[in-house]
Amino acid sequence: MNLKLTNIMIVLHFISGNMNFIPTEEIDPNVDVIEIVGPNNDLIIGPIFTKFKKLEVLRIIESNVPAIGTHSLWGLKSLRILDLQRNNITQLSDDNFRGQDNLIELDLSGNVLERFPSAVFQYLTSLKILNLADNNIQELVQRLFYKLSKLTYLDLSGNPLDLLPPDVFRDIQDLLVLKCRRCKLNKINPQLYNLVKNLVELDLGENQFQYFETTEFSDLTHLKKLYLDRNELPVIVNKFFTFQKSLEVLDISHNRLARIPNLAFQNLYNLSFIDISYNKLKVIEEQCLSSLISLETFNISGNIHIEFDVLLKELEVLENLKSLSIADLNLRGTIDLFHIQHLTFLNLSGNSLTSNDLRFLDSLLDSKDLKLDLSRNGFSDFDIMNVEHLSSIKDVNLDYNPIVCDQCHMGPLINRSKELTWKSIPICFLPENLRGNSINSLDVQLLEECIDFQNYECFTNINIVLTIQMKAKAEKLIV
Repeated sequence: MNLKLTNIMIVLHFISGNMNFIPTEEIDPNVDVIEIVGPNNDLIIGPIFTKFKKLEVLRIIESNVPAIGTHSLWGLKSLRILDLQRNNITQLSDDNFRGQDNLIELDLSGNVLERFPSAVFQYLTSLKILNLADNNIQELVQRLFYKLSKLTYLDLSGNPLDLLPPDVFRDIQDLLVLKCRRCKLNKINPQLYNLVKNLVELDLGENQFQYFETTEFSDLTHLKKLYLDRNELPVIVNKFFTFQKSLEVLDISHNRLARIPNLAFQNLYNLSFIDISYNKLKVIEEQCLSSLISLETFNISGNIHIEFDVLLKELEVLENLKSLSIADLNLRGTIDLFHIQHLTFLNLSGNSLTSNDLRFLDSLLDSKDLKLDLSRNGFSDFDIMNVEHLSSIKDVNLDYNPIVCDQCHMGPLINRSKELTWKSIPICFLPENLRGNSINSLDVQLLEECIDFQNYECFTNINIVLTIQMKAKAEKLIV
């Protein structure tokens, strides 16, 4: 138990886990916040909180709570936030929330809820935020959101919903954020958009959409963020976003897009972020990017069939571009980035670049805050000129490259390694007795002079070896 006193509230944390009851008799009745977090809790709640008249926040997370109970929240007139995520709640009734007309936020995500009775939230007349993500809800019953006229945020993600009946949303027409990621949706009745036309954020990612009508989102004129990633879209038609003039963030990555026509992004003058990575793009038509005058972040990684030289020329119109991701494009040889300046982030990871291909660094040296990702390439050595350029960059990632730690291949960078401000210091791949050592732990004078690394059998299968290393590191982080 951890008691924290502040100038404005008393906060009580139970974070050690292994609880099978809540010691309410030991808690100050004037407490403002109670937070109980597992692991390995096994709690049943009932009318045990009635003495906490000032309680504003109640969080019981990952504690195997099976039900809210009819009288559990009685008397908690000051309660504003109720967080019961990642428990074992199977059903709700409207009596669970009787008297909670001051509650603003309710989080029931990560439970095992399947179906609700109509008007189950009818007593939560002040509710603004409702999170029902990651349950097993298969159907939204009529009048489910009855009396929730103040609701502005609704998350239904991670539920096996294949239908969103428009009438269900008739009671929440002031909704601003709707998240339906990882459902089973393949179509939405356009009447729904007409009912929630004030939306500023819509997340339909990781569903099964194969097609959208040209006027699909015509009623959503206030949208600022739209996520359509990880669907099965083969095309974005001309003028698809005509009515989304306020759009700032657009994610259409991980679909099956083969081309983006000239007028696809027409009117998106306020767009600052776009992700079209990991599609099947071969070409982005010449005038496609001309409307994106405010664009700062552009991710086109993973489109291995893209005509890269043509793409670079088209990027010249993006005068405000700050972040560019061109990873996993199988790039090799010298890259001409001299017309793309003022970048603060450049992602070139997962290509086939070597130290002979770093001429583009000359154009980036004016970007003092640049972060450069060169991981998963073929860098084994750096000469003095490369080292001068790289060491002047704020942050460089060289993870998972076949770094050869000897005097002639890596000596110049090792000599400068203790001056680097990079978050990740390069790791030796060869020789085998130094594999896994960071270069800033080495003394150049003690290294071999010049390894003939091409004769190493493991270097021939470098991609396999580095992939194994990446998996091992990922597993270590998970543990």
